[in-house]
Amino acid sequence: MAGTDSHLNTTPRPNSPMSPTEALELLLESKFFIHAAAARLTTATHTNECRLWCNENLLAPDYISMSLMIVARTEADGRPRADVVSSVREAWVPQAYNFEFDADQVRALLPQLKSSPRSSPAAMVTEPRAAPAPPVAPETLEGTERWVFEQMGDDPPRKGDHTYVQRLFNRRPDRKIKKKTISNVVGKYRKRFERP
Repeated sequence: MAGTDSHLNTTPRPNSPMSPTEALELLLESKFFIHAAAARLTTATHTNECRLWCNENLLAPDYISMSLMIVARTEADGRPRADVVSSVREAWVPQAYNFEFDADQVRALLPQLKSSPRSSPAAMVTEPRAAPAPPVAPETLEGTERWVFEQMGDDPPRKGDHTYVQRLFNRRPDRKIKKKTISNVVGKYRKRFERP
C-alpha cells in the first residue's frame, strides 16, 4: 500500500494489536455516538496520537492525513463496525489490507473523550485550528436538538446538499417543529458530520 515508509517498517508491530472495529468499540464505551468516535480515531491517526499499521507496516502520518479516514456504521444486527477507507476515492480492495491500532494508544484517547475541551480555556488555546469540534455526548442534548443530532449521525449531510434540511423537516417526529429550528441545529453541527 502506498504510504508505507520503508524506513518505518522496522518499527515493531503494536504490543497489543487492535482492529479498527475493536478500537471503535473501546471508544464507544465512553457513551459517545458511533460517528463521533470514528471521527476521533481519524483525528488521532492524522495527528499521530494513534499509529496505524497496514499489513504489519507502519503507515506514515502524512500519508494517513492526506489519504485515509475511519468510517463507522451499525451492522444489521446492531453491532458497530469501523473501516479504514480512502478519503480521496483511491481504488483499492479493502479485504486486501489488514489495519491495526495499538490498543494502548487507543486507550490513551479515553480521558480526552471524557473531558470536554470547552471546560478548559487552556485546552482550547492549544488545540490546532484544523482539529474537529469536540465530541458531543448525546445525553447533554435535549428535544429537537438531540433528534437532529442523531439524524445527522445516522444520515450525515453531503457537501453542497441543499435539500438536507428539507429531508429532515419532512421526517420530523413532532409536526410543531419549524424548518428554521432544524436549519439552525444543522448549521451548528454540519461541519462535524458533513461528508464530501
